[in-house]
Amino acid sequence: MKKLRCFHPLLFAAFPVLSLYGLNFHKVAFREAAPFLALSLGASLGLWLVLSLALRNRFRAGLLVSLMLLLFFSYGHVYRMLEGAGFRVGNLVVGENKILLVLWAALLGLGVFLVLRKRGDFPRLTRFLDLVSAVLVLLPLLTIGRGLLDSPGGAVRAAVKGPVPAFREGGARPDIYYLILDGYGSGEVLKEFYGFDNREFLDYLKSRGFYVADKSRSNYSSTTFSLPSALNMEYINPVAERMGPEAQDVSPMVEMTQDHKLAAFLKGLGYRYVHVSSAGFWMSKSNRNADWNLECRRGGEFQTNLVMGSLLRIFSDRYGAIDRERALNAFAAIPRIREDIEGPRFVFAHFLIPHPPYIFAADGGRILQTGMPEFFELRGWQMKDRYLDQIKFTNSKVKELLESLLADPDYSPVVVIQADHGPASTDEWKTPSERMLRERLGILNAYLVPGPVRDRLYPFITPVNSFRLILGGLFGADLSPLEDRR
Repeated sequence: MKKLRCFHPLLFAAFPVLSLYGLNFHKVAFREAAPFLALSLGASLGLWLVLSLALRNRFRAGLLVSLMLLLFFSYGHVYRMLEGAGFRVGNLVVGENKILLVLWAALLGLGVFLVLRKRGDFPRLTRFLDLVSAVLVLLPLLTIGRGLLDSPGGAVRAAVKGPVPAFREGGARPDIYYLILDGYGSGEVLKEFYGFDNREFLDYLKSRGFYVADKSRSNYSSTTFSLPSALNMEYINPVAERMGPEAQDVSPMVEMTQDHKLAAFLKGLGYRYVHVSSAGFWMSKSNRNADWNLECRRGGEFQTNLVMGSLLRIFSDRYGAIDRERALNAFAAIPRIREDIEGPRFVFAHFLIPHPPYIFAADGGRILQTGMPEFFELRGWQMKDRYLDQIKFTNSKVKELLESLLADPDYSPVVVIQADHGPASTDEWKTPSERMLRERLGILNAYLVPGPVRDRLYPFITPVNSFRLILGGLFGADLSPLEDRR
């Protein structure tokens, strides 16, 4: 008789992490998934051992562990499906924690009762679960393997790396701050699409010496493409063409964001590169080439997605608090960099506000919510009041930062405050209209630069040219402006 085996508890423990990583492995390094994989496997193995000793039967214990894993890792997904669907039983809304938790507790109790009621090893059920769990784990592994085989070849990598522009030695080396405010629309966009006059904030920037490019547009409608384009001071179209029209692999964009030419150029001039982890966004969470990665709060999108799909979703508001803490810490830390790190300094910070999720009220108060669906779904942009509240709070924090940063009259840094793209309340993603593109591409773009650089700026400058003009004006870099395209 064939010996009965049991490995489904460990496979079910591995599947949620591997599945999420398989969907995002081009975006997320395995080192981000590995701790969660180890934690899930370790916790499941420990629970399995304890239950095996208590029941004196590893097969029945394994069934209970797999049941607990199923309930634990499915809770958030079921919650999300029910949330907003308005599914009711009488006057009870099923898509609420207080109802769903009771149902999950009942399912767990029923499962425990059925397993404990019957003696034996459950051979058929054990073999079936072993097979199902093995297939589930195999699917993301195949996805990862296929993706690795289809990863970009040498020609694409060469295009990603590219040469660093030449520069002229000598001259002043002012500190440079490059601040990305994710999803911050231009004054015209906020006026037309949101009925909000942002003149007070824009006038404040001008009063502090900023040049506000009020006709500026982003070159791309997505952070995934706009960040590497701006940081490398070039269009990414040649790389995309080499990848092919059907390519789903965004790893070249990740490589361009990690090994960007702006940092390489400035480090060649003796700058210290400080990368501020002001957002959990996978592309800009850290940079391997930075002299300092200033960690403002641990965690990121992978962790958030994993947690929000599990039973831990009941603590979802805590994850809004983490995002709040990360942004607040970054705003507070940037002015202190000058004191802590010897210059000259190049500081890059990507803030995830005013982009959803909406975690700040206009006065900075905490937004309470049952979850964060607006972060993962496009409908968040349609919550115009919350978006404007987050704009107002962002304005206040930028003002505080600038007042602190520019308090010393003898300190004259270069500061670029720029959005990677605008909002998208029109929600026409499948067939974008000219109206939607106008909203999505119109961005805040402001420069505090010396006179020779300021003279080169113009109202419709796009991010691909920002540092072409700045580096050319400051250091004589051989960087002629490109055509401003969107």
